[in-house]
Amino acid sequence: MNARFSALLLAVALLVPATQAQTRPARPRQAPTPPATTTTRRPDPPATATVPVTNPSTAAFSALPLPTPNQYRSGDGRPGPDYWQQKADYRIRATLDPNNHKVTGTVTVRYTNNAPQPLQHLWMAVEQNLFAPDSRGDAIQPADSRWRGSFAGGGNILSRVEVVQGGQRYGVIPVVDDTRMRLDLRQPLAASGGTVDVEIDYSFIVPEYGADRMGRFSAAKGTVYEVAQWYPRMSVYDDVNGWNPLPYYGQGEFYLSYGDYDVEITAPSDMIVVSGGELTNPQDVYTTEQVRRWTQARSSAETVMIVSRDEVGTPASRPRPNGGMLTWKFRLQNARDFAWAASRAFIVDAASWDGTLLVSAYPEEGIGTPQKTMPGYSIPPTVPATLTATGYG
Repeated sequence: MNARFSALLLAVALLVPATQAQTRPARPRQAPTPPATTTTRRPDPPATATVPVTNPSTAAFSALPLPTPNQYRSGDGRPGPDYWQQKADYRIRATLDPNNHKVTGTVTVRYTNNAPQPLQHLWMAVEQNLFAPDSRGDAIQPADSRWRGSFAGGGNILSRVEVVQGGQRYGVIPVVDDTRMRLDLRQPLAASGGTVDVEIDYSFIVPEYGADRMGRFSAAKGTVYEVAQWYPRMSVYDDVNGWNPLPYYGQGEFYLSYGDYDVEITAPSDMIVVSGGELTNPQDVYTTEQVRRWTQARSSAETVMIVSRDEVGTPASRPRPNGGMLTWKFRLQNARDFAWAASRAFIVDAASWDGTLLVSAYPEEGIGTPQKTMPGYSIPPTVPATLTATGYG
């Protein structure tokens, strides 16, 4: 008898109830046929025997584990009548030292607790610690990963952490856990509108390659700095999970609170600094002719060259040809993050669309890069300026 078929019969026979197996006589054993070995025929299963079948695809039709609706969030996830979000407003003053590839800054965060419960502590993210040589991200990511970036000297250095709460200023010893940081408050932050200011002095070296999100590029006419994850910032406290102190291992987008940004970046006068948001002092950082072009671009659908390829690196292209430092002032409202770029090699052009100033900054290596459009993509008219900056062709 075919061995596979015999095995199938054996499996089905095991499903026969014990009482039926005992009362049904077995068929006579077949006579052996030399030289083959003896084969025993198993009893046929009763006609009523069935093999149970499980269909795993029915799991797709199971009820979804949606949270119970409440006054904060409806059953389908939409905001309820008492929905709330926290607010984090940032005032940042930073300086770029290109000789040492170093950013030194002070960030002041005004955190508003709109939650209906007081908060005993605050969680913050310090993503630059991903680039420390002993970071967890460094232990997880392969050496050739696009999310790599750790190096000797990488990571944040926090030189001062203070809290201003209820008119009182006091120092805090932060509890730093890799890319996360907890600040314990002397008294709970009041619910439904309580505010606290957190002031932090910090510095870090810009990594050459920073997890595919930031870094340095050596262009022919100067280094391009693309700077992200560059300031200690608040983790999200929400009505679903409470605090979300998510670790950063190099991958994944960031869950952040919304707020307003008041940012000043100081750099050598021969560098161009660009960012999202609105440049509020173009007259201080561009030449008179460049300011005229900047103003023209605000109402032009056609591209206007602010700093042309031929002007890059020439003394006449900067308002302080004899050196020194310039401070670039930016304002960004109701946003979840702030990034910037700086270089001596930047060509700058701009145009306007639907009330929004579109600015591009790139070295000459980026000329000729094919332009790509995204069908259906639009920029809200409330955004005063948006930026494309690159160090790569």
